Amino acid sequence: MGSLLDRVRLCRDRLGDCGLLVRRTSPNGKRDPLRDPAEIRLAYGIDLAPLFALRVYLQTLTRHARLDGLDPVRMFRASTAAGQDGRACIPA
Repeated sequence: MGSLLDRVRLCRDRLGDCGLLVRRTSPNGKRDPLRDPAEIRLAYGIDLAPLFALRVYLQTLTRHARLDGLDPVRMFRASTAAGQDGRACIPA
Protein backbone atom coordinates (compact mmCIF):
# COMPACT_ATOMS: atom_id res chain seq x y z
CA MET A 1 0.00 0.00 0.00
CA GLY A 2 2.92 2.34 0.63
CA SER A 3 4.03 2.27 -2.99
CA LEU A 4 0.53 3.23 -4.15
CA LEU A 5 0.49 6.25 -1.85
CA ASP A 6 3.98 7.20 -3.00
CA ARG A 7 2.80 7.00 -6.61
CA VAL A 8 -0.25 9.17 -5.90
CA ARG A 9 1.93 11.78 -4.17
CA LEU A 10 4.40 11.75 -7.04
CA CYS A 11 1.62 12.26 -9.60
CA ARG A 12 0.04 15.00 -7.47
CA ASP A 13 3.37 16.78 -7.21
CA ARG A 14 4.04 16.50 -10.94
CA LEU A 15 0.59 17.87 -11.79
CA GLY A 16 1.27 20.75 -9.40
CA ASP A 17 4.65 21.41 -10.99
CA CYS A 18 2.99 21.51 -14.41
CA GLY A 19 0.43 24.00 -13.17
CA LEU A 20 -2.51 21.65 -13.67
CA LEU A 21 -3.59 21.72 -10.04
CA VAL A 22 -3.10 23.97 -7.05
CA ARG A 23 -2.66 22.71 -3.51
CA ARG A 24 -4.09 24.90 -0.80
CA THR A 25 -3.09 24.09 2.73
CA SER A 26 -4.84 25.61 5.69
CA PRO A 27 -2.94 27.06 8.64
CA ASN A 28 -4.12 24.29 10.96
CA GLY A 29 -3.74 21.45 8.44
CA LYS A 30 -7.47 20.74 8.23
CA ARG A 31 -9.61 20.99 5.10
CA ASP A 32 -12.54 22.93 6.53
CA PRO A 33 -13.87 25.44 3.98
CA LEU A 34 -14.34 29.13 4.71
CA ARG A 35 -18.01 29.89 4.17
CA ASP A 36 -20.25 32.85 3.61
CA PRO A 37 -23.86 32.25 4.59
CA ALA A 38 -24.72 31.16 1.03
CA GLU A 39 -21.54 29.73 -0.47
CA ILE A 40 -18.03 28.41 0.09
CA ARG A 41 -15.50 31.22 -0.37
CA LEU A 42 -12.29 29.23 -0.03
CA ALA A 43 -11.75 25.51 0.16
CA TYR A 44 -8.52 23.86 1.21
CA GLY A 45 -7.09 20.78 -0.44
CA ILE A 46 -6.55 20.26 -4.15
CA ASP A 47 -7.99 22.75 -6.65
CA LEU A 48 -8.44 21.39 -10.18
CA ALA A 49 -9.58 24.71 -11.67
CA PRO A 50 -6.32 25.16 -13.67
CA LEU A 51 -6.84 21.74 -15.27
CA PHE A 52 -10.42 22.55 -16.23
CA ALA A 53 -9.34 25.95 -17.57
CA LEU A 54 -6.95 24.14 -19.95
CA ARG A 55 -9.55 21.63 -21.14
CA VAL A 56 -9.91 23.06 -24.66
CA TYR A 57 -6.15 23.50 -24.97
CA LEU A 58 -5.51 19.89 -23.92
CA GLN A 59 -8.13 18.63 -26.37
CA THR A 60 -6.44 20.62 -29.14
CA LEU A 61 -3.05 19.25 -28.15
CA THR A 62 -4.40 15.71 -28.24
CA ARG A 63 -6.04 16.23 -31.63
CA HIS A 64 -2.81 17.65 -33.15
CA ALA A 65 -0.72 14.84 -31.71
CA ARG A 66 -3.04 12.17 -33.10
CA LEU A 67 -3.12 13.84 -36.54
CA ASP A 68 0.69 13.75 -36.53
CA GLY A 69 0.64 10.05 -35.56
CA LEU A 70 2.01 10.73 -32.08
CA ASP A 71 0.93 9.39 -28.71
CA PRO A 72 -0.38 12.45 -26.81
CA VAL A 73 0.37 10.97 -23.38
CA ARG A 74 4.00 10.26 -24.26
CA MET A 75 4.34 13.69 -25.82
CA PHE A 76 3.04 15.40 -22.68
CA ARG A 77 5.21 13.26 -20.40
CA ALA A 78 8.30 14.09 -22.46
CA SER A 79 7.64 17.83 -22.26
CA THR A 80 7.01 17.81 -18.51
CA ALA A 81 10.05 15.62 -17.88
CA ALA A 82 12.10 18.24 -19.72
CA GLY A 83 10.90 20.86 -17.26
CA GLN A 84 8.35 22.47 -19.56
CA ASP A 85 4.79 23.18 -18.56
CA GLY A 86 3.23 21.03 -21.28
CA ARG A 87 2.17 23.96 -23.45
CA ALA A 88 5.42 23.85 -25.41
CA CYS A 89 4.16 20.70 -27.15
CA ILE A 90 1.37 22.29 -29.12
CA PRO A 91 2.04 22.66 -32.82
CA ALA A 92 1.91 26.20 -34.22
